[in-house]
Amino acid sequence: MNKRSILLIPLLLVAALWWRSSMEPEPAVSVVADASAARPDRQASTPPRSRRPGPSVAAPPSEDTGAPLALALPPDTEDTGDTGDTGAALSPPLVTVTLVDTDGVPVEFGMVTSPECNIWLWAGEEPTTFIAPEGRCAFQGRRKDGLLWGRSEWVALELVAGDEVALELVIPIERTGGLGVMILEHEFGIEVQQVWPGTPAAEMGLEAGDIITEVDGLPSSALTMDEFIQVMTGPVGTDVEFALAYEEDTGITEEVITLTRAWLE
Repeated sequence: MNKRSILLIPLLLVAALWWRSSMEPEPAVSVVADASAARPDRQASTPPRSRRPGPSVAAPPSEDTGAPLALALPPDTEDTGDTGDTGAALSPPLVTVTLVDTDGVPVEFGMVTSPECNIWLWAGEEPTTFIAPEGRCAFQGRRKDGLLWGRSEWVALELVAGDEVALELVIPIERTGGLGVMILEHEFGIEVQQVWPGTPAAEMGLEAGDIITEVDGLPSSALTMDEFIQVMTGPVGTDVEFALAYEEDTGITEEVITLTRAWLE
């Protein structure tokens, strides 16, 4: 064996070892974070802890319906959308009011009111249609008359869903008269705030600070401001009786006076 053959033997052994190692498969590298992720059919016995506690979250529904959890129906409840035999929700009550005077002439400029149902609507010669709440509503028609309002009688209705009511309110054609005072609610009745010159109140000597304790025999403290005004006003030339309380040097004085209503332009 010559020297060249002896040198080739180690080189052949190194080449053989390299070829063998290159043919063997590399070991698999695991990228699974925990046992529950490696086995989908098995959950980890202890969930991983969060560094910061988060808010409590309700469990999602078993089926993703796309609806918010807050709108989900209770168990064993089926939403059919049926509110009655018709299968549709009834509309709220609809009221149409026409304002006329005692001669049947439509009122040009007026108002429809129902304080207990919080309704205050301007009305003209054409009928006024509006949505009203369910339940009892008492309606009154009003017509501007100088500084005051002419008023119809109250008409009370019991309204239910689906109602469509047509109502005619008749306002007296006579001029509406008053006393000529600006007033404010008081714990003992109605307080006179201002008296207009040349009016029945001024002629009878009413002054700011006077307390009206009664009107036509009714305790003023038991009336709302609107009720008091309705009793205080009336046809021009008619009388209204007041009980007054006012302070003098000798103390509180009470007096009953009668005033004749006048039209206030």
